[in-house]
Amino acid sequence: MSSRVNTSPPCCLDRHTPNLYLSTAGPAVRCGAHARWYKWGMSESVGYPPQPNVRSARRVYSRRYHVWAHVLLWTSIVLTVAGVVLGLGLFAAADADPTHSSSALGYLGLVVWGGLAVLSPVLLGSFIAGLVMLIRTRS
Repeated sequence: MSSRVNTSPPCCLDRHTPNLYLSTAGPAVRCGAHARWYKWGMSESVGYPPQPNVRSARRVYSRRYHVWAHVLLWTSIVLTVAGVVLGLGLFAAADADPTHSSSALGYLGLVVWGGLAVLSPVLLGSFIAGLVMLIRTRS
């Protein structure tokens, strides 16, 4: 902001010294003081107060959006936990009794864990999407 000194005579639009003859003319014609304000930038001539720091209105999300957030979040959690527990249970069952040819259960446990490894990007994406949606509905 520059510090210019106003050396012009008092304005003809001043309320204390009315001039009826010049009242119909535009501001630049009325007096020399008004001709200069066109040359200044708006930030220098008008001192606007800073914008208030007010939070915008909260966006309202529908009940359906809220339900889908929970579905995406909890489906990925439940499938991951169920896959890990099922795989561990199948490994334990295969290891418990090697005489009755239960090794197929161990292979089935490997298939379950392989399925989890293949689906992990989808499950992770579902979890993150549901978490973001849930955070949006609560903030």
